[in-house]
Amino acid sequence: MEKSQKKYPNHLRDLSTTPKGYARDDIKKNKGGIIDMFIHTVLWNLQEGKTIEDYKKIEGLLLELKGLIAELKEAKVGYSEVTPNENTRQICLVTYFDNEDDYIVYRDHPEHVRVKEEIGKVFKDRVVADVEVEK
Repeated sequence: MEKSQKKYPNHLRDLSTTPKGYARDDIKKNKGGIIDMFIHTVLWNLQEGKTIEDYKKIEGLLLELKGLIAELKEAKVGYSEVTPNENTRQICLVTYFDNEDDYIVYRDHPEHVRVKEEIGKVFKDRVVADVEVEK
C-alpha cells in the first residue's frame, strides 16, 4: 500500500501527506476528536560537573511555575541516576495544559523564560515531545 493510501486512526493521522496550504487549525479540525489536554514533556541531562543539588534547585524553580502561571495545570519533575548517553536522559519534566494556546502563554511567560535561562546553566541535551490528548 502506498503511503498516501494508508489508513490512520484519527489520533495517528499521517501529516506527511497533508496537502500544502492546509493550516494547522484545519488539520486539528479534521483529526476527529475533541482536544482534552496538551502535554509538554522535556528531557535533559545534567551538564558535566553539576550535581543533584543543582538539579534540585532547578526542580524547585520548575515546580514554582505552577503557582505563577495559571495556564499550567500540573507539573511533574523527576530525576534518574541513569548514566547519560545519546539515548537516555536523566531529567524529565511533564507539564499539562487545557490546550495548545495555554501552553503558548506558558512558553512565552516571563517567569518561564527566566527559569529557562537558569536551566541552560545546569542542564544539556534537551529533547521535547508535545502531544494533544483527545477525549
